Amino acid sequence: MVTTAEVLKKLSALQPNKATGHDNIPSKFLRDSAAAITPVITHIINLSIKQGHVPKDFKIARVTPLHKKGSKLDPGNYRPVSILTSISKVMEKIVYEQDEKYLAEKNLIYEFQSGFRTSHSTDTCLLYLNDHIKQEVDAGKYCGMVMLDLQKAFDTVNHSILIDKLKAIGFDSLSVSWMQSYLEGREQMVEVNGTLSPPLPVSCGVPQGSILGPLLFLIYANDMSSACDCNLFLFADDSALLVSGKNKLQVEKTLSSELGRICTWLADNKLSLHLGKTESILFGSKIKLSKTDGFSVTVGDNIVTRKDEITYLGSILEANLPVTKWHPV
Repeated sequence: MVTTAEVLKKLSALQPNKATGHDNIPSKFLRDSAAAITPVITHIINLSIKQGHVPKDFKIARVTPLHKKGSKLDPGNYRPVSILTSISKVMEKIVYEQDEKYLAEKNLIYEFQSGFRTSHSTDTCLLYLNDHIKQEVDAGKYCGMVMLDLQKAFDTVNHSILIDKLKAIGFDSLSVSWMQSYLEGREQMVEVNGTLSPPLPVSCGVPQGSILGPLLFLIYANDMSSACDCNLFLFADDSALLVSGKNKLQVEKTLSSELGRICTWLADNKLSLHLGKTESILFGSKIKLSKTDGFSVTVGDNIVTRKDEITYLGSILEANLPVTKWHPV
């Protein structure tokens, strides 16, 4: 259960200029009237948690397509950002903090997952990656890496599989029921140039722009590391697979095999690899790389594109770099 003090703190911290959800209640209004409405909001949240049920009004999102890169005519180049009601986000924040505390106390999240975690960042992931590559190259080895590009990962999370994973890591029956209610029966309306579409059901995925979405994705992807027998570094869905060895051909063979195992895990979890954006790179000393012709990582009948430099988490890693630093893009 949650106290009025916790809810008052969350309401008072609402940012007044945030976009308004479908209920058209401005966050500034909620913040300014926090003292008066806190008892009612606290009752609603506690009732929701006690009954394991999320109000339908809290599960309607207004979606704004955010262009990432590439052609603006290709719908695949947009990321859907869900704008939710401010009251629902207050409730999500409270549940998020409880769940994050549980995961941290039980040490349940994969060690080298740096996304959306307290005391972690892209820098954390890059430091892990950088230190590992440097150690292998300094030992006279090749270090092959595949940067995985998952296709619409947040939007294709399977709800049934996610619920099973929540049960597997020890969520009690009431918490599972609440999460199931949170995921099921969601609707979204897409807004483009001020025009709003009719509401449509959402049958999979975790809402981007929500508080709980990123945490739920971390839980969903948490056992990816168990699918391979090599080094895997993650920042949410940005994944780097690494294999080292004295022999380049062995690195190619092992990395291809491990990539195949990851692809099997992805298929089992209803996720998919965007092969056109997945890239490989071979790190090594300048001397070793000067004596090396080609580097070919395969998955099925497809050859992963090889690069001499690769961009990961906004930084450029070069194949013949001494790997003592990275270059921000």
